[in-house]
Amino acid sequence: MGVKKFSKDMDLTAGFFGDFSRVESDQGNKDPSAASNIPVVESIDRKGHGGRPQKEGLKKEQFTLTLHPETYEKLKILAADYTGGNFSRLVTDAIKAYCDKFEVDFEDIQVDPEILQKYIDRQEKKFKKK
Repeated sequence: MGVKKFSKDMDLTAGFFGDFSRVESDQGNKDPSAASNIPVVESIDRKGHGGRPQKEGLKKEQFTLTLHPETYEKLKILAADYTGGNFSRLVTDAIKAYCDKFEVDFEDIQVDPEILQKYIDRQEKKFKKK
């Protein structure tokens, strides 16, 4: 079985979109200066080829919540009924409802920037490794 080798300067896409007779005449021509007139488009390497945009700022993290098993199962049922099974959103909505009931402005509560900086530093360190 013979294996046909391609030369380094052979244009494999020549004639794909256009004149096939010119391709046949160019194949016999070994002069690289007489290359086809097909424009070569350089590929642009871009980061993020679609998908979700990169999240800015603090990303969500997991935390441990200690509950009685029966209470946890009841909360799972509530989460399935009211938040599509999203347990974290159920907890957040419940805390906000509690704050509304006792007239506490949840949005006005300020967290010390030094505390948040620890989370930012940890996340930057974690995501720079990847």
